[in-house]
Amino acid sequence: MVENLISGFIYSKYKNATEVKPYCWSPKDLNEDLSNIVALKTRNLLRGERDIFPKDIIIIPFSSFKLKGILKYIKLADEYEEDKVCLSSLVVLFEEHNDLIFYKYIQELEKEFNLIAGKIKKIEESTSTSQQICLNIEKWVQLLIDKFNDLKSIELSKKELALFPEECPHTDAAPLYITKIIVSGNAAVGKTSLILRFTDNAFKRVYIPTLGVNITEKTICIRKKYRIRLIIWDVAGQDKFKIMRKHFYLGAEGLLLVFDLTVPGSLEALQKWYEDIVNFTNKEDFYGYILGNKKDLSKHIKVKSNSVKEVSQKLGFKYFETSALTGDNVELVFQKLAEDYFKLKGMLN
Repeated sequence: MVENLISGFIYSKYKNATEVKPYCWSPKDLNEDLSNIVALKTRNLLRGERDIFPKDIIIIPFSSFKLKGILKYIKLADEYEEDKVCLSSLVVLFEEHNDLIFYKYIQELEKEFNLIAGKIKKIEESTSTSQQICLNIEKWVQLLIDKFNDLKSIELSKKELALFPEECPHTDAAPLYITKIIVSGNAAVGKTSLILRFTDNAFKRVYIPTLGVNITEKTICIRKKYRIRLIIWDVAGQDKFKIMRKHFYLGAEGLLLVFDLTVPGSLEALQKWYEDIVNFTNKEDFYGYILGNKKDLSKHIKVKSNSVKEVSQKLGFKYFETSALTGDNVELVFQKLAEDYFKLKGMLN
């Protein structure tokens, strides 16, 4: 396995709701509790989808182990099953702090997983023994791991820091702090435009439309004293991404709740977005702000200031009006968000 990148893999088979267990895995001494949790969680996720068979790969968290997994479901023919079909799954595990590279290259990895899934289906539906099946899966996953390693090498060779230098080079010797920020709100309120306005010189921009998440990084300097890398997760607001959103929330510390000043319903929806995040993360101690975007459309603003004040007080977040078009207040909001990180840790007054 590639050190600090891939932790292992688990191949599981499900013949019915009560018979769910790992079939083969690597390394051989992989934690047994982890193996069982992976098998059960992948089955429960499938049942949560009302047995709709997901064709794309999915990234799911195993937070108690500080791991995530890339999951691929495989449908197999089985003459002993009532509907002549059984399911299996392949999960490749990696440490959760490395998730950015996997999200960034998930479309390339989709092809690799589909290739392996096709091979697994073929050998499972042949007369191969269980030992032959497991040996082949281990060999194919090793090829996948080599692919992951190649992608890591590509990232390291880009030397992006030379192309986009950090904004406070005089403090390079200072520790680098990292925080994850969720930007949430209805579709089309301008979340992505706000982020791109702020991260014009960002180190990475990652857009994965199939998963509905846009991940961006930017390192900034706070009061010429601290460096902080903001990892900004722009989570899609469309209902079709609802199932996946909960996985993107985990690990977040900061929130930006965005609404469109010309669409009153987008303000009313912020309560729902906040509750969605709190319910899935089991935490309420977020720092953040409510942003009324598109203030440049002054002739079309329909949201009343009293309505904004009511929502702001209810959620406990201060309010700013922004414009992704003009850049008004955008830089200020992210600077304040970073300052709040250090204030909560007692490092700033």
